[in-house]
Amino acid sequence: MAMTSTFRRLTRAVAAAILLGTALAAAPVLYSQSLDIPSEKWGLSFGNSKEFTGLRFNFRDRGVRRVAGVNFTLWMPHKKDNDAVVTGLSLGVVPGGGRVRGVHLGLLGAGADKSLTGLTLAGLGAGAGEDVEGV
Repeated sequence: MAMTSTFRRLTRAVAAAILLGTALAAAPVLYSQSLDIPSEKWGLSFGNSKEFTGLRFNFRDRGVRRVAGVNFTLWMPHKKDNDAVVTGLSLGVVPGGGRVRGVHLGLLGAGADKSLTGLTLAGLGAGAGEDVEGV
């Protein structure tokens, strides 16, 4: 009886280690990918889609060129995303991009490397590297 429960625990630990190792090995590749339905250019996107129109959910933008529609991003964009153009409704803790146009709702803040245009509501502050236009 004790041997069986020990074997089960060991099997679970090995399986968890293999799963964790696989996830860590795949993380760099998966970090820059997205699941886009029904197309890679429009519709519904989960992940770091580079050019997309529609409803998009992502943790943090990296290497994004253009997003139009509703963009829900939890954290501020990567530093190298200063050319990204985000148009539409931006939601998140700290949404941003290179040029951001439309309605921006940030729990802590909202920002743009170049220009921030439209209606911006942010908890602590909002700003842009060059121009801020709107409310």
